[in-house]
Amino acid sequence: MIKQIFVDKDSILEKKFKILRMSIMLGNFKNRSDMLKEYEDTAIQIDAYRRKLYEEKLASKMYTTTTLEEEKERLIDLIKCIEDRIDERNKFIDDYLNVTGNFLDSIDRVLEEDDLPDYKLRLDNISDYLSNVQEINSIKRTLDEKRRELEEKYENKSNNEIINNKLEEELVEEFNKVIINDEYYKNLNYLDIDLELEKINTSIIDKREVMNTFISSYDALSVSGISGAEREEYLSYVQDAKEDYYACLEKNYILNIYKLVLDKITDYDKLYDKRLKIEKLLEDRATDRKELSIKDRDMLEYFSNICKEHLNIIKSQKFNIENIDKLILEISNYEDRLEELEGSNNRQEIVDLLNEFSINKDNDNIDDNNDDIILKDDDVEKDTASKPANLVVKVKEPVKIDVKAASDIAKLVMKKVVIVLEPKKFSAKRDKLKEADEKLEEEKKQDVLDTAIENTNSVGVELSTKDIFTDDDIEDGEIKVNIPSNQDISIPAEIFIDEPKDNEDIDLFKEVDPFLDDNEFEITDKNVDKDDKDSSLPEIKNIGTVKPTNVLSKLKQVTEENNDIIFPTMGLTNSDKTEVPIVSENYIN
Repeated sequence: MIKQIFVDKDSILEKKFKILRMSIMLGNFKNRSDMLKEYEDTAIQIDAYRRKLYEEKLASKMYTTTTLEEEKERLIDLIKCIEDRIDERNKFIDDYLNVTGNFLDSIDRVLEEDDLPDYKLRLDNISDYLSNVQEINSIKRTLDEKRRELEEKYENKSNNEIINNKLEEELVEEFNKVIINDEYYKNLNYLDIDLELEKINTSIIDKREVMNTFISSYDALSVSGISGAEREEYLSYVQDAKEDYYACLEKNYILNIYKLVLDKITDYDKLYDKRLKIEKLLEDRATDRKELSIKDRDMLEYFSNICKEHLNIIKSQKFNIENIDKLILEISNYEDRLEELEGSNNRQEIVDLLNEFSINKDNDNIDDNNDDIILKDDDVEKDTASKPANLVVKVKEPVKIDVKAASDIAKLVMKKVVIVLEPKKFSAKRDKLKEADEKLEEEKKQDVLDTAIENTNSVGVELSTKDIFTDDDIEDGEIKVNIPSNQDISIPAEIFIDEPKDNEDIDLFKEVDPFLDDNEFEITDKNVDKDDKDSSLPEIKNIGTVKPTNVLSKLKQVTEENNDIIFPTMGLTNSDKTEVPIVSENYIN
């Protein structure tokens, strides 16, 4: 309502201001100082009224926005509002100065005028960021298209290389058909071609001189009035000289083509250059045959046609190669521009803006239409359930297993696997397998007996008649050894087998299980190394086509390089107790 009153041309204040202004300009006044004082007071009232209207309008621009786009629009309106008020104030002051010759000093500065540069800078930063984001998204889409196109071009190039390789093979094959029946070319060593070419070039010079002599002599005889019969005879001499000369040229052409044909090329540029050279030699050869009037059958006619077809195919690939170079340059330029834009958006003032509006800088370039969801750091743990079921996860309190038991189970499983994989190899060797089993059992029994005797340091001790491996009674019933009687010998109530020290490495694979190696079924001394107690990963020979040692070593290397992965050893370790991960049932299956 106030603004409408002010705009009303009949308002008293506005009329008073206009009358005073015109009076001062016309000089129609009795007391100038009183008139100027009254005009100044009226001007101050007019400015105060306008300031009030401006501040009401300004207040409507001071609201909080939630997005950068909204903030940009707000700043545009705010800056325009301030600038309009400053422009209005300046014109008002200038007009007062022109009318009165005095400065109007009794008015305040425009509200927010001092903050105007900050508003403009803020607007520039937001505009730059939004513009950069828009361009970044556009560049990323373009880069995706260019990279897909480049991938297609590379795929075409790969296919073309296969085609070119076949063309090269066909070229050699067709050229061999040309020279296969010629003793000179067939027996020629490739390394001797350059030496032969030197000899032929010398002969070419000599034969060209002879041919030119025949031609000049024939021309002289032709104008001297020789008969027609003589003319024909001398002309045949000239043709003989031409054919003799061409015979040397033919060798020169074929040997040069031979060198190029045998030089198999895979690089496209070199291949293209090679085919152009062959084509040039064939064209020069055809020109020489025509000029020298060679009528003999052209032995390279079919080969020449094949070369022309090949060259057309290879030329058609040139466009694809040029597009690859062009795409690589374009992608490089786009990547440079992308790096420049992302660097601009990483400026501190931009980062502060993003933090102010709680914008994730890593996700700000994602299109709204993109259906992919990028999880934040807080959501990583929530998404654990979506991991593949066969992923081995390291846990805080892994369970423990008996390595010895696991080793025995592993051996049993591997025996079955080997026999199932290659039953034919084992059908004729079961006796050896049985003998090996029996030998192993005997050695185990003997080891137990020896250990018991060593720990008791005596003989004549009655031991258990139960076999510790089978729980079967030993046939003899008792195990006794005769010794001199000695009352001082103390016999312990129980027999203990010393457990290995914590820091002692135990090699569970000192003896080679014959079932782990389908090439060797008997235990030999060379497979037993009693002093070797440092082996942490056994060397297992091939199981058919399977190579366990290579696979285990690679897995072990991966676990050493990645601290968050535990290698399920299945008993193949150097400690009797080991921590293993809890894995899913699917993984075990």
